[in-house]
Amino acid sequence: MGGYSNWGIRKTLDSASFFTGHGMPVYLRVTVPSASGAENQEALQYGFQMGASGQEVTQDILIYPPPMVKEVPMRDIGLNSAQLSFGSRQFLISHSWVIQRQQAQGYIEPGTGLPDFYRVFRDASVVSLYYNSREFKIVSVIHEDIAGAPWNWNIVANAEEQPVIP
Repeated sequence: MGGYSNWGIRKTLDSASFFTGHGMPVYLRVTVPSASGAENQEALQYGFQMGASGQEVTQDILIYPPPMVKEVPMRDIGLNSAQLSFGSRQFLISHSWVIQRQQAQGYIEPGTGLPDFYRVFRDASVVSLYYNSREFKIVSVIHEDIAGAPWNWNIVANAEEQPVIP
């Protein structure tokens, strides 16, 4: 008698994503503190211009295996946010990548010592998802479980409408 395991299904879907891949990469955009002090002085010597100390810069972290990206139907956009959005997307991200990111950042729930997977997407350093040369603000973070453990993450994100300048 056998059954489905969370790990087996996740690895099978990860393998399919590795080989089939999707057209464009998806990145998690996070803020990182900029270099300061002596490093700034060294950069100035080579002619780079530096901003005010403490200024933050962003870093894009590749989400791999490539997530599946789907458009959110127009009827659902109003349900997800009160703001006008242009091109909401649903990103299906593997739990394997979320585990790697959680371990790299050391996200632990205070008091329990258990991994805090939600912080991968809800940490103060997270800015957005970057896909197709557009920034998508994260609106909803949910996960699907098999045998009581997450196997993928369903992220709904909106790209804000940008004004057209003639």
